[in-house]
Amino acid sequence: YNNSAVLGGNIYLESSTLIATRKTTSTEKHFEVRNGRAHEFGGGLACVGSTVEMNDVLVVDNKAILDGGGIYGVLCLFKAQSTSITRNNAGGNGGGLFFQSISNIALEKVDVSQNNAGGNGGGLSAVRARLFFMSTSTVSLNNADEGGGLHLDNTLSEPILQDLDIR
Repeated sequence: YNNSAVLGGNIYLESSTLIATRKTTSTEKHFEVRNGRAHEFGGGLACVGSTVEMNDVLVVDNKAILDGGGIYGVLCLFKAQSTSITRNNAGGNGGGLFFQSISNIALEKVDVSQNNAGGNGGGLSAVRARLFFMSTSTVSLNNADEGGGLHLDNTLSEPILQDLDIR
């Protein structure tokens, strides 16, 4: 952590796959994306035409000048389970997460909290997502101009939201 770049402060993926999963019985998160800085998009991670699978991951204290403080995705297949996305900041949209251009997003048992965006979607912003599924998750204490918790714009299929705690 503590890395910086124009795109993907800590991690930049293009036409690639990242699988971060728990391999031990430890109570700590298996994989952390922390303190990344992006001069444009994806403070912690930028996913461009790639696949990301996260299980028991902590995405925390990342910052992007434009969109996607924690995670930025375009044409991204993104799946997260038992993951925390917290205390990330974006000057534009998607303080915690930002996805656009027919990305597929599936989130289960995810905590999206204490993220901030100067534009839309303090917790998460998705624009023209092909698929948006979120289940058994918490979205809390996020801040933005529009959609403090979630901002879904022009999704290409009906978003599926199940058993969410949004406060």
